[in-house]
Amino acid sequence: LKSAYRPSATPATQQFSRHVPLEKCNFHRFNLAGNPLSQAAYFEQSKTREVIKIANKSTWTNAILDSSGATSGRNVDENGSGFIGQGSTNVRFMYARFDDIEYAVTFPFDSSMSAGDVQDMLEAEFRLLALCNALQKEFNNMALSSDVNGAILGQLIPSPVTDEIPLPYVFFLATPLLPVGQLYGTLRKFTGNGEIGKADNDITKTVHAFAHFSLLYSDHEVLICDLQGLKDKHGVWCLFDPQVHTNRMPRLRVAYWDRGLVEIQRFEQQHEVDCLTNWVCNKLRLRSVTFDHEPDSRAESSPEKSPPRKAFDLRNLLNAASPAPET
Repeated sequence: LKSAYRPSATPATQQFSRHVPLEKCNFHRFNLAGNPLSQAAYFEQSKTREVIKIANKSTWTNAILDSSGATSGRNVDENGSGFIGQGSTNVRFMYARFDDIEYAVTFPFDSSMSAGDVQDMLEAEFRLLALCNALQKEFNNMALSSDVNGAILGQLIPSPVTDEIPLPYVFFLATPLLPVGQLYGTLRKFTGNGEIGKADNDITKTVHAFAHFSLLYSDHEVLICDLQGLKDKHGVWCLFDPQVHTNRMPRLRVAYWDRGLVEIQRFEQQHEVDCLTNWVCNKLRLRSVTFDHEPDSRAESSPEKSPPRKAFDLRNLLNAASPAPET
């Protein structure tokens, strides 16, 4: 027997969060060469051409003008615009896709900056991602017993036909776009650039402990700050767009976020009392743990003694003054 009944079709899972005209762009990727945990790191440019799809200029140009002018309160259609948002500085985020994964492309929107200035700024941002990623791995290793999570630093190749690109500059930084909306919750701010705030729940206590750990592990040279995040589709909290304050080392080039020793001392003062009741800090013994920051001079003939935990050389990772070798 045949039935005329037709079950309602199950709606297909939406693959992308927004649908905007995209422009295919060729680019060369920059890689941070060398092991960031132990060696001097430097950027080298790949000769391989890759393709990233970036929102067409028509989908974000007006949004940028509106959001930076007198009509800054106007809402931008998040489903129809290539404009994702902007930071507290002159940084803009545009929609893109790479290998069918949604990305946010970062670039400064400042006509006074040269291409070299932009490259320096984005390289500093990428180094910051590498640093925070390395510290996060060490924190997880301690708590639970250089690819930077898909981030791309690249240089666009202008179209051979029009000699144009869809961004104001050829250099860009792209990071995987995190999901937002009712299914995933909203952005949560855990610490600021200068204020740590109260830790009144477990996830905030964990993030504050991570900031505390970064200061100890780096021998008081680096404090990760301005931490915010949201849950990904697997329910895992993801932190993004961090900043750092540094001490006793040359600052990251064009590091507008770095306020140095003053903010490190402010964090220590603000966190001192909360640390006593933060169960994550207590579990990790952050008030008493020590790390070996001196070069390991022990002979290899003493395998019975396990060496103390060694922190990686942050100066090499952050400064990385040596240029990439010519090829």
